[in-house]
Amino acid sequence: MGSIPTSRWHAARVRHPGEAGFTLVETLVVLAIIAVMGSIAVLGLGGADRGASAQAEAQRLAASIQVAADEALVTDRAAALVLGGDGYAFMAWDPASRTWKDHDRPDLAAHHDLADGIGVTSDVRANPLPLLEGAGAYRFTITSRSESWTVLFDGLNAAAAPANNG
Repeated sequence: MGSIPTSRWHAARVRHPGEAGFTLVETLVVLAIIAVMGSIAVLGLGGADRGASAQAEAQRLAASIQVAADEALVTDRAAALVLGGDGYAFMAWDPASRTWKDHDRPDLAAHHDLADGIGVTSDVRANPLPLLEGAGAYRFTITSRSESWTVLFDGLNAAAAPANNG
């Protein structure tokens, strides 16, 4: 009747000995999966220690101070750093209430917790510490059990460097 006999259909689906192997698409899919898994493994190496060094914390503090100072210049609204025993956060001056309030930017207002064993000190005892242009240089020291870094803010720029322990 117009149907293909089962034996011919089955014979058409069987691969010949010279055709065994993988197609190009199958090979590319496997390579893509291997590449993604390899990337995840490489990025995950040392993940438990990432950010847990005095150097990383000092660089993070310097970058945050720089963002807060730049934001203060752009918005013409003073910013301040609030240091705590376990971390820091930023505040902004509210001229209406004449008080310091949580910063408008959530990334600055959020309290940054320092990793265990890392501390921050300042050479200035004011808290909050206004980040004002021309207010002089502020020095912050980030210490861990094995290293010490300094963050220097000159009123416009913040930079992190290894502490001079000599």
